[in-house]
Amino acid sequence: MAAQFASEIGAKRLVLTHFSSRYLGSGSAYADGVMNEIRNLAKQHYGGPVTCARDFLRVEMQVNGEVHEHHPPRQPHEEWPGNIFKTASEAEGEEAVEAAAE
Repeated sequence: MAAQFASEIGAKRLVLTHFSSRYLGSGSAYADGVMNEIRNLAKQHYGGPVTCARDFLRVEMQVNGEVHEHHPPRQPHEEWPGNIFKTASEAEGEEAVEAAAE
């Protein structure tokens, strides 16, 4: 795990990147919840600051040790439902409803 490695080498900061595409980077409540859970898991193994990077985040590291995070503007996004995965029968049922509507 990246957090454990960061702890072992004495890293001053941990920036987590390259999340699965199933995690929105939109700033939606769902995405924020997922990123908070990932951050909390990392903090169990690493005591320094942890950032879950979104697309286009810029992390500026100064020679004096200061670090500045430049976050891109948040885009409005439709919330994902609680369970985004469907069983085959649920998907088939939706297709049948759509076909009947046509």
